[in-house]
Amino acid sequence: MPLDINHLGFIIGVVALGLAIPLAIIANLLTPKVNNWWSTRSQVRLNIRIQEQESEIRANESTWLFTDAERSIYRQIRAAQRTVALFVHVLLGALIILLPIFRRDIQDHVSNLTSTIVPGITIILLIGMFGNWLNAFSFRDSLRTWRANTQMGRNEVKQELENLRLRLR
Repeated sequence: MPLDINHLGFIIGVVALGLAIPLAIIANLLTPKVNNWWSTRSQVRLNIRIQEQESEIRANESTWLFTDAERSIYRQIRAAQRTVALFVHVLLGALIILLPIFRRDIQDHVSNLTSTIVPGITIILLIGMFGNWLNAFSFRDSLRTWRANTQMGRNEVKQELENLRLRLR
C-alpha cells in the first residue's frame, strides 16, 4: 500500500509527539551540565560570568522584593500569558491537523492542491516558530524578574556566584 500524504503526516505527528517529552526531559537534564562545561572551558569565560553575576547581584539589591500580593499577581499574569501561548499553539496544531481533512473540499475548487496546502502549512509553522521564539524571550524575562524580585531568586544568584568562584580556584 503506497504511503500518501495523510498517512505520512500522521506518522510524522505521532513520532514528533512521542519524541517531544523525552527530548524535553533530556534537554532539561543536560542544560546545566552544558552550561557548566561551557563556563569552565576557559578562565576568561569564567571571569566574565563571575563579573556578570556580581553586577546582577548589585542590580538586584537596588530593586524591591515582591510582597506576597505582588508575587501572586505576577504569577497570575505569567499563567495568563502561558495560557494564551498554549491556546495559540493548540489552534495552530488544529489548523495543521484539519487542513488535510478539508483537502477534499478544496480539491473540487482548486486545480493544483499543493499550491494552496503547502504554503498554508508553511505559514502556520512559521507562525508557530515565531510564537516559540516569543515564549523563549518571555521565559527569560520571567526568570530575570524572579531572580531580582524574590529572596529565593537572589539567594540562587549568590549561590551560583559562590560555585563559580570555587571553580576559579
